Amino acid sequence: MRVASISIGIGNYKDRNYRESTAQLKHAQSDAKAFSKYAQGADDDKTDMSARHKSLIDREANLIELRSASEAISSAGNLDLFMLYLSGHGEPGSEIGGGWFCLFDAEGGLPSLTANLIDEVLRKVKAANTLLIIDCCFAEAVISTSRFFTLLGSSRSRLAIASARTDQRSWEDEDLKRSLFSDVLIRSLSVGSAVADAHGYVDVERALFPALREQVPLLASSRKAARQEPVTLGIAAEGLRLPTVVAASLGRPLSISEAVRAGVRRTLLAGLIAAATALVGLELFVYHLAVDVSGAIVVRPGLKETFGLQPLHVFPPIDTGIRLEQVARQNDEGVKRLADGRLWGFRTHLDADGLRTWLAAEETMLGRRARQSIDVFARSTMSQFKPDDDTPPLLEAGFLSLLNKADPTAVGRSLYPRDLKVGVPCEADARRVLDFTLFSSSSEVFAADASWIEFTAPRAPDERTSRLSELLRLAAYRSQAEKDDAIREREFRSFATAVVRFFRDSGDEQAFSDSLRLQLSSDRRGWCALHAVFVAALVQPASYSHEAEQELWRVLLTYDRNKQGDIATAAQTLAGLALSFVARVRDLDQESIIRLAKAIDESGADFDLDLPMPSLFREIGSTRGYPEPLEALLESKLEASKKEFDFTDLAVAKLLACAKSLASDRRERFRDWLQKNTERNRTQFEFQTALGCASATGPLEQHQLKVLLDHLSPESRFPPPSVGYRGGTVITSNGDAAAAALGQYLQRYPLPNDQIEQLVNIAISRPDLEGRQGMLRGLAQRWYSKDEESAEPIVRRLSRAVSDSRRMTLEVEVAADHISSLPANVKERTLGALLARWQQETEPEIRMALAKLLGTTRVH
Repeated sequence: MRVASISIGIGNYKDRNYRESTAQLKHAQSDAKAFSKYAQGADDDKTDMSARHKSLIDREANLIELRSASEAISSAGNLDLFMLYLSGHGEPGSEIGGGWFCLFDAEGGLPSLTANLIDEVLRKVKAANTLLIIDCCFAEAVISTSRFFTLLGSSRSRLAIASARTDQRSWEDEDLKRSLFSDVLIRSLSVGSAVADAHGYVDVERALFPALREQVPLLASSRKAARQEPVTLGIAAEGLRLPTVVAASLGRPLSISEAVRAGVRRTLLAGLIAAATALVGLELFVYHLAVDVSGAIVVRPGLKETFGLQPLHVFPPIDTGIRLEQVARQNDEGVKRLADGRLWGFRTHLDADGLRTWLAAEETMLGRRARQSIDVFARSTMSQFKPDDDTPPLLEAGFLSLLNKADPTAVGRSLYPRDLKVGVPCEADARRVLDFTLFSSSSEVFAADASWIEFTAPRAPDERTSRLSELLRLAAYRSQAEKDDAIREREFRSFATAVVRFFRDSGDEQAFSDSLRLQLSSDRRGWCALHAVFVAALVQPASYSHEAEQELWRVLLTYDRNKQGDIATAAQTLAGLALSFVARVRDLDQESIIRLAKAIDESGADFDLDLPMPSLFREIGSTRGYPEPLEALLESKLEASKKEFDFTDLAVAKLLACAKSLASDRRERFRDWLQKNTERNRTQFEFQTALGCASATGPLEQHQLKVLLDHLSPESRFPPPSVGYRGGTVITSNGDAAAAALGQYLQRYPLPNDQIEQLVNIAISRPDLEGRQGMLRGLAQRWYSKDEESAEPIVRRLSRAVSDSRRMTLEVEVAADHISSLPANVKERTLGALLARWQQETEPEIRMALAKLLGTTRVH
């Protein structure tokens, strides 16, 4: 560290009142000389010391000499630290103008070295760190009007300490042969200091300033029966650490008691260093398995007995992603060993598969299903799961097919040998033919089965058609037997999602369509009809699919709100859902869309109602956009006169904002409407959604962005309650809409890191949140680049998430979304690099996360 200093000490003043009064200073000169010696001892650059360290004693301590000294130091080159030490008399001055330090030629009542002059001296010297020390009566008043310590500029720190408050004296002591303040200061900066760290450095803000604020008042009270309280000020971007030097070099040798204390401290320090070295050694080379407070099994550094002794650890605990409930129930001995900390080993050891040995130790406790997944993800073992007991191993199959460049159909047969057969003909009376094996499982099991059936379906058109036909009949059979409307809709969405992927991944969509047309002729009957019509609406040629689409429109448009109220039939609901999925693949008939809008308008229903027709209308807009006449209709409703409790304009604003496309002039008029209506609608979740969608075509104004940020609520981390304790409907206001809107905004524009982390926490906690996929896409845009191979950035982010398995899961989802959006050549390079990294990786948690990422990318 390259240091410069100016040390001023004045006792023999020109003015008799300062020189001969009862307040005459006897030790200011020696205190300044001692500090100057300290500054020179702290300076690592031993060349040309006299040019950088100036002592101004008594007569030399005038303004001309002070300015000359600062000029000389300013020409000495770059400095790491500049210290100005002032010891002498001080005057309190006035409350407005502040006080001053008395230089040698000061006259009573007349300002001498004021804060402005001190600022001038300090600004002249260019140093990364500046430290001002004032030891005089009323010292706080001297710096009370200083501006130097309010802005850092290009500095790293600007710090100051005054020995006493504005109304207090600063005392000397004959026994100490120093001022009280300088005695504590010099002791704190001497070798053996009680506030120095193990390396012999004193942190100014964390150790030196607190020591002075604590010890000086105690000395003043015990020795002078007076109050003297040092005052600190300043700003810093990083900590300032000062080295300690030998006390004898500062003009004051250690006493016998101090020497003894220093020896004891050295002995204790050596013991502590030895103990710390041992603990660090254990942390570096040993691990143990434990259960944290949330029930997760974690890998901790060191031994169980030593882990709690350390406030900080070399390595963070690793969240394995396995919870206590996944431990095999009959494995009492394993649970006991886990609780006792007896599952331990050496961090540096690798098993036969090149992985850290904690994974094998953990596996001994787990049930079969968890062990099999680990075997696939960590070791690429082709392990057979049990279809009657296990969830389909979708990610496992995706990973193995990508790793081995294998056909998912063959991998699926080996991993999960389940043949789906629905033995009930579509034309049979399903109410009389009951097959409980088909409809007794939950909707979650059906969703997993639908995804598995699609992913492992053969590419050959006839075999693929047969597989889709079985799924169609399974979905339709369950649908006709289901009494819960919400479950029926959820299962149709799972079925429709799988069907769309059947077409997307067919390889030869024309050949697949030709095969399907033959099969659908038999499936479009009885209780299979509506599901089969949906499939037919996706089949080529266009004339065939258009005829099926019209059949769906006929079913949907039978809904009559005047007769049915807000309760649609199951067929009407599913027809609307089917058309919404068709809209994701291709354009729908424009005349039918106009008829749909007219039917909604005439029924008096709001466009944001959760009914089949408004829901379909919203989906058409977000995926395809609206025909021009409907854009004009919606725009006209924005400015229509409102009645009390009429929120039509908000519903329409959301539709227009989220529409796939709008004419440019209409888009500009709509953005003007948003601008004018932001303040009035800031609390409305529909308006917040509209702002999020509007960010797709241009940045939001600052006050619009603030609306979303202000509504980003911690409550969004928890699903909102729908009913109360007594079953009554609960209406709550949360930040879900704002969070989803910010996710859309993040896809195109940056946000501060703390606000991004808020979105991360919400996405982790709320897998059910509507709009969560948009949040993941926004995070992917901020974290990764689309133009370059991303394997290393992905691995770095995964490595930082090892302490939180939920964060790791989110990182995998975001990385998968990013990879799916890459250009084909970049995507291929990224996947190849990730596969190579999986093969080389020795950390089990990273290797399994990479496998899940690769599996997710392959499946979705």
